[in-house]
Amino acid sequence: MSAPSFEGCQCGSKKVLFLPEATDYIASSPAETLALVRSTEDSEFVQGLQQEARLAKLSINVGIHEPTNNGEKVKNTLIWIDDKGNIVQRYQKMHLFDVEIKDGPTLQESKSVEKGMDILPPFDTPVGRVGLAICFDVCFLTAAA
Repeated sequence: MSAPSFEGCQCGSKKVLFLPEATDYIASSPAETLALVRSTEDSEFVQGLQQEARLAKLSINVGIHEPTNNGEKVKNTLIWIDDKGNIVQRYQKMHLFDVEIKDGPTLQESKSVEKGMDILPPFDTPVGRVGLAICFDVCFLTAAA
């Protein structure tokens, strides 16, 4: 996970860059996820985004993994980095995607991801008020309340 660079970016009047869930990495197994996870303070990827946000004077919304306190799972987190490079919002995915398809694949996000507990209120950004949700969260109206 190397530090990103916006070198050559024609940011111009752009105010926010929206990046998807798990932008820092996609692992092939829960064990690999645990091996790769870093705190935001130790993540070269996040620190690189913070630096690029400062240089480009651009806010960044990005999905990352964060370690849990017990180290047995990860957090699926969405962070908002302001144009000064500070992490000013942090949302942890609440609705984990577990599905078992008869005679098909099984996906149990809850086995490797710690469920978030808090819905954040919308907040002011350079492009208006924004609320944070990750993937399956958007299927639940409580996040929009």
